[in-house]
Amino acid sequence: MPPTAGNLVASSDSVTSVPTKEEDIATRNFGDNGNQKLVQHSSEISQLQRSAMTRSTGVLIHETFETGTLGIFTSSDSGFWKVHNRSTASSNTGPVGGDNSKYYVHAESSANFPTRTEYLTSNVFSKTVGYFLGISFSYHMHGDDMGTLALEVMAPDSYDTGWSLLWNQSGQTHENSTSDWAVVNLEDTSTGRAYSSQLIIRFKMTTANGYKGDAAIDSIMVQEYILPSTTPTSAGNKLD
Repeated sequence: MPPTAGNLVASSDSVTSVPTKEEDIATRNFGDNGNQKLVQHSSEISQLQRSAMTRSTGVLIHETFETGTLGIFTSSDSGFWKVHNRSTASSNTGPVGGDNSKYYVHAESSANFPTRTEYLTSNVFSKTVGYFLGISFSYHMHGDDMGTLALEVMAPDSYDTGWSLLWNQSGQTHENSTSDWAVVNLEDTSTGRAYSSQLIIRFKMTTANGYKGDAAIDSIMVQEYILPSTTPTSAGNKLD
C-alpha cells in the first residue's frame, strides 16, 4: 500500500527532480507507456510541486456504497451495475454481502451476455500536481461464467487523455459465494498523470457466455502520495 497522509516524508532525492523556484520555465521529457512527451512547467507550477513534497492531502476517494447507491460512480447502463446488500438475484454467482460492510456493487450478467462490456465511472476528482496515486479496492468473482473485470484511469486535463489499463482479472477467482473478498493494492506511477490536477477512474466489465458472472466490487479508496513506494502487491494482473 502507498503511505498514508500520516507517514509521508519528504525525500531529498525527490526534491532534486522538481524545478527550482528560480526557474521561469522548466522543460522535461516524461515517458509514459513508452511514449516520450514534452511538458513545460511555469514557476507557478514549480511552486505547487515543491509544496507537494512536504505535505499530503491524503484520501481523495473512499466509496463503500453504504448509502445503498452508486455514490460518486455512474453506470454506463442502469440495468448492468447494481447495488446489493445480500446475495445477487442469480444462483451460484456473486457474494453473499459486502466486504466487511453491508452494501456492494456488482455486474448483473443475467440478460447481459454474451460478451457485453459496461463501465462504472467515477466523478472527476482533483489531486495535487506532482503527486502519484495509490488505488485500492476489494473484488469478488464467483461464478462459472465469469468474464473480465478491469480498472482504468484517465487524466482529462493532461496531454494523455486516453484511458490507461492499470489492472485486470479474468475468470472465476472465488470458489463460492462465502469466499473472502480479494483486496487489490495498486500504484499508478505514470509521470504524466502525476503532473495532472484531475483524474477519473473506471471499472470495466466484459461478460462471458452465461448468467453466472456477477463480479462484485467494494471498498474503493484512492490516495495521493509523494513517491512510488516499493513494488506493490495485488491479486490479479497489475499493468505498467
